[in-house]
Amino acid sequence: LGKAALRSPEVVSVHQDAANRMPEKLRQVYMSMPLHQKVDTLFSFLRSHSQKKIIVFVSACKQVRFLYEAFRILKPGPSVMELHGRQSLTKRLIIFQEFTEREKSIALFCTDIAARGVDFPAVDWVVQFDCP
Repeated sequence: LGKAALRSPEVVSVHQDAANRMPEKLRQVYMSMPLHQKVDTLFSFLRSHSQKKIIVFVSACKQVRFLYEAFRILKPGPSVMELHGRQSLTKRLIIFQEFTEREKSIALFCTDIAARGVDFPAVDWVVQFDCP
């Protein structure tokens, strides 16, 4: 993303020379598209990865609600869940528990604020829907 958005970016890393600075299987990919194609592309991505465990980060609670309600009705393949800061702590904990117990075929739409400091184990894909 830095290469696409910045001119002459400078890399700053705490563990730049460490032997295990990044997991071997981690792969980072980005896509650039017109705004009007973002939701369609996300739908296609979820449909083509329907047996995976996916987290989709968006920038606002309203976006979480919109994507959750739209995809809950459209049914792209995986079950969908929502996690955002306007939910009660109890509801967020229940959703977190349900998401972590699922092994596959689940997509969680959330804000980075709602998921801050939370460790989601065994996730296949993490999608940053908007630029941070």
